[in-house]
Amino acid sequence: MNRDTNNSKEREFITIIQDSKTGKVLTSGMSTHVLIKKTQVEKKIYLVDVSFDDLYTVEEFFWNKDKSVALIKVKTNKDSAKYLSTTDFSEENRNSYSYLRIIEKKIAKSIKGEKQNTHITTVLKKGKSKIAQKFGEEAVELVIEAAKENDKLFKDEAADVFYYYLILLQERGFMLDDILKQLKLQRRKI
Repeated sequence: MNRDTNNSKEREFITIIQDSKTGKVLTSGMSTHVLIKKTQVEKKIYLVDVSFDDLYTVEEFFWNKDKSVALIKVKTNKDSAKYLSTTDFSEENRNSYSYLRIIEKKIAKSIKGEKQNTHITTVLKKGKSKIAQKFGEEAVELVIEAAKENDKLFKDEAADVFYYYLILLQERGFMLDDILKQLKLQRRKI
């Protein structure tokens, strides 16, 4: 971070810096239209009294309705990952669902034949019926563990059910987002 001197008397407004990957607000500060233009051109963050060198790369830029607040979505650069492990608000900067996206990508690659000799490809080769059967077996094991007191075994079985559920979804041509949209449509049941 460097100090950026802005001597003009231009109107200042709030600027929020958000990690585009995790959705976490990293920091905020005051900006001006001149600094926003510089930010947009150089793809680096410039705020009144501070700039962020190579910590971030600007990806998207938004204004609120009355253009009094700017939202800048950024990608954190690799060298800054350690520095940015927490936000200015002492919040851990990670997306708890990022591993889920990794699993979904691996399943998709296996279905397309891009990945060979993995557990997922072995499961997929057995076909829909076997995947459904394995999902059912894991669900029964989860039900059994739910009645017991061993939290570790319960979590293990819950993870297995979820894993086979993701495989089953993609084998049928769906992603978890499709099911979440369907769940939202059925919210009257919730």
